[in-house]
Amino acid sequence: MKLSKYIAITVLSLSLAISTCGCDKDYTVGTPFENTDGSGNATATPGGEAVPTESTDKPEGSGDKTTPAPTKTDNTNPGSDPTASPTGTEPTGEATTDIPTEAPTGEPATVTSAPISRDKFDRAEYRNMTFLIWLPAFEYGAFTGQESKGTFDYAVFSEVTKEEVLAYVSQLKNAGYNLKVSESSTSDTWTYTACNEKDWKAVLTYKNNTLTLGSGFEEAKEDDQNEELRRLYSTTMLQYIPEFKSGTFTGSSSSGSSGADGNYIMYSGVTKDNVLSYIEQVKSAGYIYAPEENYEGSSIWYIALNEESFECSVEFDGTSLKIGCTDCSEDQ
Repeated sequence: MKLSKYIAITVLSLSLAISTCGCDKDYTVGTPFENTDGSGNATATPGGEAVPTESTDKPEGSGDKTTPAPTKTDNTNPGSDPTASPTGTEPTGEATTDIPTEAPTGEPATVTSAPISRDKFDRAEYRNMTFLIWLPAFEYGAFTGQESKGTFDYAVFSEVTKEEVLAYVSQLKNAGYNLKVSESSTSDTWTYTACNEKDWKAVLTYKNNTLTLGSGFEEAKEDDQNEELRRLYSTTMLQYIPEFKSGTFTGSSSSGSSGADGNYIMYSGVTKDNVLSYIEQVKSAGYIYAPEENYEGSSIWYIALNEESFECSVEFDGTSLKIGCTDCSEDQ
């Protein structure tokens, strides 16, 4: 019993000596000892205040959001993940200026330059991105080139036969390219052009088994068209009939080589009411003799003579109008 008491007194003396030891370093700093704020840093130590282990900078986890986040080269906590955010600091969600702007391959992460252009396309690609989209697709031969000039786009096809070209011309006519038709040929070149009612123009040039197919529109000025109309209605046989003032002027032709026997003028964008109203003007102008007329369905025509044996013809097929005046006096 005495021995036990002696041992207890000795242990107590040693504890008091340790607690009053003048050590210059507190090993409890940085441990969770008596920490009540949950930050992982010591807030109190037994026997006195904690002594900072490094500089006077605020300890990690102090809650000061102005403290810069540690980087890979400036990590204040060697034992932590170098990419983790510092304790107590919330991410701002804003990109910093030192973030790399290149992908791992060294190429820009985003492309800001203009789209890449190519010199060659297949026939379907080229047709879909040019005025050739307004023409029937040409399915013969081999697509070998393309070109654009002004308001026209052209495609070149090799290994094409004349029969294939003529078959395509039939497709053009069925698609409405049957106005302002022009055809010419030399010893080795054949050229064919035609327009539809909206003045889209198809141009075909065939030479040495190669076809150049073009599509576009003529940049005709309104003043030029008006001048042409004034000329037709003042200097040709059309001066003897009323002027048609609706629709869009698309062309003219003559019945004789010199244009003296008769003249015709064509319009698109014409309605049935426009035609019926014009026929009444023609009748009022004296064209009432030996009439031939039809008003059934979408087709309308009216043909009659006046007292001078001038014949006026009005022919409408539902989409386009053809008006003519011919001198029939020699036929009487």
